[in-house]
Amino acid sequence: MNTIDKMRRSQQKTREHLEKQGYKVWFIQHTRYQKDMWGLFDGIALKSNIAYPYLIQVKSNSFPTLKPFKEFKQKFPFVHLLLVNVKDRKGVFIKQI
Repeated sequence: MNTIDKMRRSQQKTREHLEKQGYKVWFIQHTRYQKDMWGLFDGIALKSNIAYPYLIQVKSNSFPTLKPFKEFKQKFPFVHLLLVNVKDRKGVFIKQI
């Protein structure tokens, strides 16, 4: 399986996991010109009873380095971040910042 297929599979597992919890989820369509938002995020999740959006970063097999996300959060404290780790045989793990 190539990296694009793995990324799409991880995003699909993330979408299914969050939609079960009542979120609407959108991911950025990766092209050679557009890969993610602000160089950090793959998508956005909204929930009808929550006033703020969640920006989503999806990784396979490990969480990303937290430093750039903490710096982003300091600049934009009103935004909430979900870091998602999709492990092949273990499931979906989420850290909220």
